[in-house]
Amino acid sequence: MNNILKILIIFFLSVGTISSIGMFGLKIFFEDKENNELIVLGPDNVNVILKPKDPGGLKVSNLDIEILNNKSALKKDEKIRPLPDKPELLPIDIIENENNETKEDVNAKGDQKLSESKKNNINKPQNIDDKNINKLKPITDDKLKPATDKIGLYRVQFGSFRNFKKATQAKEKMDKKYSNLLTDVKLEVFTYTNDKAASFHRVWTTPLTKAFGLELCNKFKKQKVVCILQINN
Repeated sequence: MNNILKILIIFFLSVGTISSIGMFGLKIFFEDKENNELIVLGPDNVNVILKPKDPGGLKVSNLDIEILNNKSALKKDEKIRPLPDKPELLPIDIIENENNETKEDVNAKGDQKLSESKKNNINKPQNIDDKNINKLKPITDDKLKPATDKIGLYRVQFGSFRNFKKATQAKEKMDKKYSNLLTDVKLEVFTYTNDKAASFHRVWTTPLTKAFGLELCNKFKKQKVVCILQINN
């Protein structure tokens, strides 16, 4: 039995070896030599022109499109506004020059009449009524004094709060921290109620002129304090 097994093993090994050698031999024998060359892909040397089979749009006119040629969309009874008439000239009477006077002569006569009327007005004493004497009185010193009315003045606003306590605290801090800028101005808290019955408490200055208010606001902006100029209502 052992001899038979050895013979079978040797037989199968020999058959496998011979078959593998045969396969390699057939591959080498039938292999194409051109396959070893490097294949390079590139454009064709011949110009290729492609023509469409059905150009389509070249045969269709734009007027054949339903949207552009929709005549039914036009209004038949549409009224076109007429062109405006030329403006009528004012009825100015043209005086014909019967004596064939030149333009310079007419202007000279007009200047002469004007100078004569001025002389007559200077020579005539003007009668002033008693009613008009009061209107010609000189302005007194009281009218030259600056107005104390607050209309037309402005205020510098620094903030607006919904809580009155916070507004008063902010005012006190501003008075202490920026006392050097508020020497001529006082801060106050003003309560404003809008149309929706919402109250706001503004921290702003007393009424100032526009020039002084802008100057004061610019000083605070240099201190990085936000402020706006409000009209004194």
